[in-house]
Amino acid sequence: MPSPAEPIRLVQVGAGMMGRAWLDVIGRSTDVRLVGLADLDLDTAQRSAADAGLTDVAAATTVEELLDRVEADAVVNVTVPEAHAEVSTMALLSGLAVLCEKPLADTLPAAVSMIAAAEAAGRLLMVSQSRRYWRNLEGLRGQIARLGRL
Repeated sequence: MPSPAEPIRLVQVGAGMMGRAWLDVIGRSTDVRLVGLADLDLDTAQRSAADAGLTDVAAATTVEELLDRVEADAVVNVTVPEAHAEVSTMALLSGLAVLCEKPLADTLPAAVSMIAAAEAAGRLLMVSQSRRYWRNLEGLRGQIARLGRL
């Protein structure tokens, strides 16, 4: 990892709707710097980076290809849940920390294997929980509780 004074170099995998939201967040942060963006559709990756105002970002169709071209400290995994395990495990075993969109994986065995990969690599594996304390969600939970047992 870089020194605390240097931004964390990120590779993001996934440039669709949620990926674009992450690009906006990453683009506004001074703590991180996007060095690569992967998407199965190369045009989507390039267009999403350009739309976010992120220039000088390598684009590729796989995280493996990006990691051959750029130096990174961490991966933001914004792929579909079925791809979370493959992308995250590859990144972890390549020595990178991973922030994965929820759910962690599409199956329990896939999630357990991701955790094992993080432990084996000695790298951090985190799951995004941006809505955990969302006021509207708490309100919905309260409304459902008042309905009684469903």
